Amino acid sequence: MPPGVLVPSSGGSGSGPIGSGSNWALPETPPIVGPLDFSGVYDFSIYCGDTYTASLQFQISGQPPTLLRLTTTVNDRVDATANDSVSLPQPSTTTNVRSNFDSVQLTWTGYAVQPDTCALTGPGVELTGEVGSTPITLDSSEDQVFSLECQGADGMVHSVSSTLHPVPAVACDVNGDGQIDRLDIALILEALNTPALPDGDPRDADEDGVITVIDARICSTRCTRPGCEQ
Repeated sequence: MPPGVLVPSSGGSGSGPIGSGSNWALPETPPIVGPLDFSGVYDFSIYCGDTYTASLQFQISGQPPTLLRLTTTVNDRVDATANDSVSLPQPSTTTNVRSNFDSVQLTWTGYAVQPDTCALTGPGVELTGEVGSTPITLDSSEDQVFSLECQGADGMVHSVSSTLHPVPAVACDVNGDGQIDRLDIALILEALNTPALPDGDPRDADEDGVITVIDARICSTRCTRPGCEQ
């Protein structure tokens, strides 16, 4: 990415060069970016915690570059983003997903592409459009690959892909973050006296087919954090 300057909106000192890999925490008053007086592609992204929220890519001169983005969200948390980007290329991603339990969403964007040329395809999915979002049901033990393909304004075919890799659920780790804590216990208590999902529901610790307070008690003894805190 070409050099530039990040200037605090309040003015004064503290500006610094913009370069590949640079990161800034947003202050209370958002910064002003400039001047961008070098030819080339500029790519900016805004994140809040672990959640991707927005991005901006532009070119100072010439034809804007084609940008494809395919984001995989699991249980309302962004897990991975595949990019066909001049400055941040990552054409494919792989995400572990617990079959029949995790909620998965694919969201895509095609920028500077030929009209009516974008298609998202995969098992049970065949959608078109430059932007869109769709829920995905993973009910297979095999990897499922979803591909976004568009013809760019440059006349070339661009593509990115997201692979969903089925993994078994770990008992008591309900939210799938690799830890057992009070958040998992709370999710179990929210589902009291409901049938467990087939093929290994992580809330059903005693595997009797029903989510009960006994499951919550069992999982409380398996906490991986001190005091079962978050």
